[in-house]
Amino acid sequence: ELMFAAGRAIGLTANIPRSANFGTRSKPRVKKLVEASPAELRRYASAQRSFGIRSPVFGSALGKQRLVIEGPEDRGRFWVPAKQYLETDVTKVGEVAAELGAKEVRIFTFNSPSGIGSEQLVQPSIDRTGSVVRFLKEKFGLRSRAEIEVHLVGDTSPNLLRICQAIPGLGAVWDFGNVSSQGDELVSS
Repeated sequence: ELMFAAGRAIGLTANIPRSANFGTRSKPRVKKLVEASPAELRRYASAQRSFGIRSPVFGSALGKQRLVIEGPEDRGRFWVPAKQYLETDVTKVGEVAAELGAKEVRIFTFNSPSGIGSEQLVQPSIDRTGSVVRFLKEKFGLRSRAEIEVHLVGDTSPNLLRICQAIPGLGAVWDFGNVSSQGDELVSS
């Protein structure tokens, strides 16, 4: 609750959460909100509301999985079959976003396999990211915004733009630090 009190004290009214401390200052227990128990999530959402802070966007890590499986060690940890991914990870994100009252979810465009240029994987990323966007919209009424980031298929301005234009309802999160770290000029991006 301290972070909400501090935020309100400086005039903040919105928060884009991803994780929270469910412990104390002296014994922190920081968790991603998708890993919080239902009781912890309700406590977080209630505390946020009591301070008049809303979460218009939930900052998920959806799409930070590998686009394709590279080896047996990837299964489960770095790669999940598409149907299972929707039923588990994507559903959990939708449930958390709903509890927080979010209307949008920040997602990513999946990791590029080693040795393959991201521009060669735009169509497979469109297919996989598109299924996530459609699922979140149909099941939870949520809009999705894909963030540009290194090591993902949407790692450059042109790649992310192609993905966003191909998936109805997908917007972009233009993190200027991520844009410039790719060598893209902010003015031309």
